[in-house]
Amino acid sequence: MSLLILPLLLCLQTPGTDAGDLVARAGEVEFSRADYAEWLVRHHGVTHLSDYVVSELILRAARERGLEPTEAALDAAYDKERQTIIDNFHKGDSARYDAALRARGFEPETYAQRRKLTMSMELAEHALAADQRVVSDEQLRQEFDDRFGSEGGEEGEQVTLEVLFFDMYAHYEPDGNAPDMAALRDEARERGLRAHAVLSAGAPFEEVRPLGDAVPSHFVVDGQLPNYRRLMLGPEVELAVSRLDDPGDTTGLVQVYNGFYLVRLVERATVRFDEIADTLRAEVMQQGPDSADILAVRAWVMAEYQAELLLH
Repeated sequence: MSLLILPLLLCLQTPGTDAGDLVARAGEVEFSRADYAEWLVRHHGVTHLSDYVVSELILRAARERGLEPTEAALDAAYDKERQTIIDNFHKGDSARYDAALRARGFEPETYAQRRKLTMSMELAEHALAADQRVVSDEQLRQEFDDRFGSEGGEEGEQVTLEVLFFDMYAHYEPDGNAPDMAALRDEARERGLRAHAVLSAGAPFEEVRPLGDAVPSHFVVDGQLPNYRRLMLGPEVELAVSRLDDPGDTTGLVQVYNGFYLVRLVERATVRFDEIADTLRAEVMQQGPDSADILAVRAWVMAEYQAELLLH
């Protein structure tokens, strides 16, 4: 019997099932599909045996290559994810986040344990993807064009911005009734207009930044966007940024579906491919894997451990 299946059978403890639902028997104890599902969710955070097997093989592949996530890395990744959710969806209030978990039937500690089970596989998967990544010259050229708008040429433009965002929902408190969208939009617009007036009067950006809300983009850190890419903040902002010519130029309020942006140009600088290629390649290597990278890792794991998969 496969070593991946044996622990599952030994840990199951609910005997008895209809013959038509029987999937395993250990001595006189019979196990149903529901028994499997309950055990898998409780101990591994997955609902299908195939998911459990693949995740175990991914963890094994990472372990054999010294890439298995440590407990410290797992704790740090979970804490970062949790804080991001609290900041973006619960206005920085951890008590609201915990209450939302309980409303879904989870205790915070139980949810943390379950999430870390799936997260360990995700981190291992990402580490394997990074370890196998190769950046081709074609990919590098495409990255250069995406970042700097070179349109296939040897030169592009690096745009640095300062960004404020005024969230329609920043002060919205659900009360069981449908939100007044017009009122929420007007409130965000008024805050944006006040900030625009202060900025236009010559106030430094650092003084105005507290008037805005968290920018819904992980590329923006403390209001700074050092390498703006086309359409990074949406087509409305793209059009407004294209009209900024000189450092200090500021857009008017730019309305998007969930609020308003206010953007100031810091710098437009020319960059050459041959001068930045090595740095760009290193940065691409450090980027998180995309869906194609993950699919490639799973295909590789399936091929690498095909003999063991056949045991299942």
